Amino acid sequence: MHSRDVPDAADFRLTVHGPAPAWLSRTVVYQIFPDRFARSGEVRPAPDWAEPADWDERTGRPRPEHRPAVLRRRPRRHRGRLDHLERLGVGTVYLTPVFPARSNHRYDATSFDHVDPLLGGDGALASLSRALHARGMHLVGDVTTNHTGAGHEWFTRALADPSSVEAGFYYWTGPAPGHVAGSGTPRCPS
Repeated sequence: MHSRDVPDAADFRLTVHGPAPAWLSRTVVYQIFPDRFARSGEVRPAPDWAEPADWDERTGRPRPEHRPAVLRRRPRRHRGRLDHLERLGVGTVYLTPVFPARSNHRYDATSFDHVDPLLGGDGALASLSRALHARGMHLVGDVTTNHTGAGHEWFTRALADPSSVEAGFYYWTGPAPGHVAGSGTPRCPS
């Protein structure tokens, strides 16, 4: 027995609008994890959550001088990577989350308003989008509004005011200020 609704497969809808676009059934989709796809050569300051690691290490997070950035500032820098994807027959690039977060996977977004500056910021995503569309390719992003990181403004508002609209976005456990983390695990924020 559970004192709350337990999320399951029936909690999600695959489509909430009309049929998917026709091109979707004819495309090869290539998923990119931006932090590990390619290096940009640009050095960016490391965030406070980053742990030093060599590019080829299987554990830890990349050091800032090794942080990849498939999302780059100038379209010509996309060219070699996009040429490779075209040769593979890719028609759609699917990006895992690109929002600012406290991890390199970015499924714990602190905002859905901008692209993480470590990935080149909003301009880099716009540049990548233009470069893909110029080749007749599509861009799909993973927008994870069904969960956030503890640093997201919705969650901080929910913690500050249990009667807020945002508090209704989360599953809560007792005692306060407990919340349900990933996979339904009860957890208290630190």
